[in-house]
Amino acid sequence: MLFSLCVFQDFDGQARSENLSRIIVVLFGAVGLVWGYAIQQFSQTVFILGAGLALATLVRGIIMTWMLLGNSRIKKRVPFAVD
Repeated sequence: MLFSLCVFQDFDGQARSENLSRIIVVLFGAVGLVWGYAIQQFSQTVFILGAGLALATLVRGIIMTWMLLGNSRIKKRVPFAVD
C-alpha cells in the first residue's frame, strides 16, 4: 500500500527518498498510537508523530537528496528542427 501510490519522480533517488519518508512517518505514527494508547495520553501520540515528521523531513529534504539525487539522471532528448 505504501508503494502503490503513483507519484511522478524525475530521479530514482527521489523515489527512494519518498518511499523512505513514507515508511518513517507510518512507523512513527503506529508507535505513537500504541504508546499513546498504552499510557492513555493522546498528546504523546501527537509528539511522537511530530518527531517522525521532523525526521522524515530531514531525511528526505537534506540527507537523501544529497546522497541519491545525482546518481541516475534522466537522459535528455535531443531537440529537433521543425521545417
